[in-house]
Amino acid sequence: MSGQPVDKQRLEWLMFLADKNKGEIHLLPEEMYVAIGDPGPGSEKAYFFLGRYSYDNRWEGWGFCKTQYAEHFVESHVLLIEWLDVFRKSRVNIDVFDEGNYWETQDVTTLLGAYERFNTALDSFTGVLQKYEAKIEGAAPDYVKHRKNKLN
Repeated sequence: MSGQPVDKQRLEWLMFLADKNKGEIHLLPEEMYVAIGDPGPGSEKAYFFLGRYSYDNRWEGWGFCKTQYAEHFVESHVLLIEWLDVFRKSRVNIDVFDEGNYWETQDVTTLLGAYERFNTALDSFTGVLQKYEAKIEGAAPDYVKHRKNKLN
């Protein structure tokens, strides 16, 4: 993880997520810590947020990252889980939803099984796009374009 400044668009997104009301009357944390990490090429950036809200003086946080499209999926995913483990060992009470079930199992075979299931589903979706000659133009996510081009 780096100590680099956050660009304005990311800061606005983080502040939106930190806002408990998401409406006209904003409820932002009194104190806020943000950690941004890069688990590897092709992966999303990992965002972790911890904020203390004035209404109950309690610390709350969240984080997210998608590693499925990382060039080195296993290494990127395991690194992300190791970062989360640092929070846990620091006595930060966290709930983790890991689609690959690696957080719960620490088993690479289980992680790879989930990875294959997700890729199979994505390949099926891409096949439907190809079958119906769907036009992918403009702001379509790069990974969808990549999958479609891979089949052509």
